[in-house]
Amino acid sequence: MNRTFSVAATLGLAAGFMLASPLMAQPAPPAAPKPLSMILTASNSYVSLAGKVTEDPAENRRRIDQLAEAEGVRSVFRVTGYDPQVSIVHSPSGLVCTNPRVLFIPKAPTPAVFDSSAQSGCISIVQGHQLDQIVLPNAHGLTIGTVMDLLVGQARKEQTGMEELAGRRISGSNGSTRMILGTNGEPRYLHLAVGFARGWVVEVKTRCTYEGAAQCDQIADQSLADTLAMMAKPESQGGLAR
Repeated sequence: MNRTFSVAATLGLAAGFMLASPLMAQPAPPAAPKPLSMILTASNSYVSLAGKVTEDPAENRRRIDQLAEAEGVRSVFRVTGYDPQVSIVHSPSGLVCTNPRVLFIPKAPTPAVFDSSAQSGCISIVQGHQLDQIVLPNAHGLTIGTVMDLLVGQARKEQTGMEELAGRRISGSNGSTRMILGTNGEPRYLHLAVGFARGWVVEVKTRCTYEGAAQCDQIADQSLADTLAMMAKPESQGGLAR
């Protein structure tokens, strides 16, 4: 099921649906987290959603091909592996998405300057938690502190009421912070980790209930480290962001 949205929309990603996929390498936790959401301003984004998983390997392979061939995203994403896990690469940056359930890119041409809303990337589920991997161009000349400020501001725009917790960390060219959103008395937690690769800003976010915060922190920080290492390899064939 591939969709290209023309109006603003909220993508509700139910963890129960995603964990049913045999493409996921990680075992499901004892209790699946409640559905979380990633907010995309879909009026300026192409969004492709993975279709329903079946018991037919050939059909699942076609489903993955269709995920990367949807309108808009097919110009920048390509499938590079199916087994033992699916790999889809964002060709301009070299970002590798493992077992993605959602792909997205901006509709508008790449801006000439850094724009925190010009996000390309993918969404998957890792150990029961939503993982967003995002790249943004035109990072040259920006400090990690400036980028963190802009991305925290973008997160607040996407979800009203989202607030940054104390304890932002910056180490060299990498940074991370934690944010929380109170929803009907049950807080939602977001860990945001950021780095640079080949002129791109790399943003990794994990989303969970507050009880899963420690695991969210570990997943985001490890995913950022793995993503930066992968994008740094010459064989990633990612382009330099201007």
